[in-house]
Amino acid sequence: MAAKFTISSLLFLLLIACQNRPTSQLDILNLPPPGWCYGFLSYPASEWEYKRDVEVAIDLEAIVKALYDTGYKTASNIFEKDLGQILGVRYNLENATTVMGNTTIFVPRDDAFKNRSSIDFEPQIVRSLMLDREALHSSTLPVKTLFAIRGARDYLSVTQKPTDSHGHVSINNVTITDWDIYHNGRVVVHGVEDFFGPYFVFKNPPPNHEASVYCKILLLSFVVLASTYINAAATAATFAKPRRIVTKLIHRDSVHSPFYMANATASDHARLAIENSEARIASIHERIRNYGSMDDLGAKVIAADKGNIFFVNFYIGEPAVSQFVIMDTASSLLWVHCLPCKGCEDKVNPIFDPAKSYTYANLSCDSAHCAPSIRGTCGLNRTCIYSLGHRDNASSTGCLASETFNFMTFDDDTQDVPDLVFGCGNYNFDSVEQSNGVLGLGADIYSLVSQLGSMFSYCIGSIKDPLYAHNKLILGEGANIEGYTTRLDIYRGFYYLTLEGISVGRNCLNIDRKTFTRSPTGDGGVVIDSGTTLSSLVRGAYEPLKAEVEHYIGKSLSRAFLYEDVERLCYTGIISRDLVGFPTVTLNFASEANLEMDKDGLFHQREQNIFCMAIKLANETVKPRNLSIIGALAQQHHNIAYDISERELTIKRTDCQLESEMAIKP
Repeated sequence: MAAKFTISSLLFLLLIACQNRPTSQLDILNLPPPGWCYGFLSYPASEWEYKRDVEVAIDLEAIVKALYDTGYKTASNIFEKDLGQILGVRYNLENATTVMGNTTIFVPRDDAFKNRSSIDFEPQIVRSLMLDREALHSSTLPVKTLFAIRGARDYLSVTQKPTDSHGHVSINNVTITDWDIYHNGRVVVHGVEDFFGPYFVFKNPPPNHEASVYCKILLLSFVVLASTYINAAATAATFAKPRRIVTKLIHRDSVHSPFYMANATASDHARLAIENSEARIASIHERIRNYGSMDDLGAKVIAADKGNIFFVNFYIGEPAVSQFVIMDTASSLLWVHCLPCKGCEDKVNPIFDPAKSYTYANLSCDSAHCAPSIRGTCGLNRTCIYSLGHRDNASSTGCLASETFNFMTFDDDTQDVPDLVFGCGNYNFDSVEQSNGVLGLGADIYSLVSQLGSMFSYCIGSIKDPLYAHNKLILGEGANIEGYTTRLDIYRGFYYLTLEGISVGRNCLNIDRKTFTRSPTGDGGVVIDSGTTLSSLVRGAYEPLKAEVEHYIGKSLSRAFLYEDVERLCYTGIISRDLVGFPTVTLNFASEANLEMDKDGLFHQREQNIFCMAIKLANETVKPRNLSIIGALAQQHHNIAYDISERELTIKRTDCQLESEMAIKP
């Protein structure tokens, strides 16, 4: 890391010395902080915030006419011939057309074109931002706010702000003289008194001989020092990832969770579990249904914003900042909120500031991790911008980067992992409530699972006992792979299993194996999910199980009917007292792998004296129809291990407290 820092520092000095900069060029110290990869760099106001690249309507003829009528005749004549090419549109001026992204154009007055032998309009255009008069007069817009123009060196700086509604705004000391010459809500054109300095007009300024000689001296020094550190840098770059990381899983209702509600009743916990499960199941259906479409938007957020059962605590950066994030098997990207940040209010831990971490680095959009599934696109300096979104408005957008992570272990120590790829989210809306982000355990190339090998396992001992502290997650090739193995299919981002039957005690229920088969259109199938508390079964399995439960309980306890959920199988009683001796219900998977549910996995206490079966009937009308989901309650007292490369899932019924004690041992 030290070698990388030294070489980077030297390159930084080299760039300063070798740039032949006119005095009007922005100081290099005003370049954007490492965590920011958008078109503007500080204190964004909602009126002019960054928008994803979308087709934006633009009337080229109207712009040309508006400029001519306002007295900007030289620019109008130039734009009449070249505006389509300048803006990157395909069509000529005879048609109204579109341009990608919000756009702001600053057009110089006629007298600014005198004595100019070369004109370049690209530096006069701000991409992905619509900076109208209201935005540039905004009280939240400070002087020295930077707007990125074209590449690593090209920035515009707000150099003057109005003191009242009639005051002037200047950019790079160039005053805006005519506001909103053209304005269609996404594209705006302003008139300015001059070009933004020679640096922003001539692409190839004449060379400075003294600077060139000085640059050669520095370049030679760089080569010598770089060769000294190259071996150390190579060693740091190939730093071996740990074989395994063992960390605590914290249930939302645990006393160790910041969301713990000390005065919550059994009814409160049941209500929250039902609400979250219903919302989560609906979101899973929507994700599978819209996978790969524009409605999905590469969405991996939806799995996080509905459910929020288990959390992981880790530290990020150097110096380290504590983060409390959601564990989610239905998403792949590990991402956290980052400064500067929108939608990051009321988080349980501090927001990570990448500008203060010396181990942070943005990833290039040429990186293999900048994948289409996270809508990876090129931002400022070719930084990869990820965008996770969903039609229910849950979203996270930011820079794809690498950083050092410190995971909390069971012996209250930390385990460092350098150079992990993650998402540094600057825009995060309705996605993870008060947590700091998501630890995705999906199978994509950028997932934490793939970065550490191809395996992970978790052991869920209890989600009902708030004092239970032995739920755990193991990442890496040292995951706990013990027990019986069954086939694991990955379909549309979710983990599917081959369920063959259900047994109650020694009685195998009369269920056709085809009941659980996923059809070619995506209907049916069985998903195992960490973010859903309750489970759901297709009717062909739910009805036989319900009948068998009624057979065991019906004569000893009275049925209870809830007004808000009349179809749920419920009884008057208390699970721990009235279901002593209730037989184990076993989900029989292919290759003799079994998931065994005792009374605490099959039922949940709905009210103080009412309990219900923790399995509901699968949705038969919303696609994918008849999807069965195995939730976390059913996975209690089991170690569940995933091998992504081999497409296998291993199940073992176990004591997670004993497993946790063994996990501490080297």
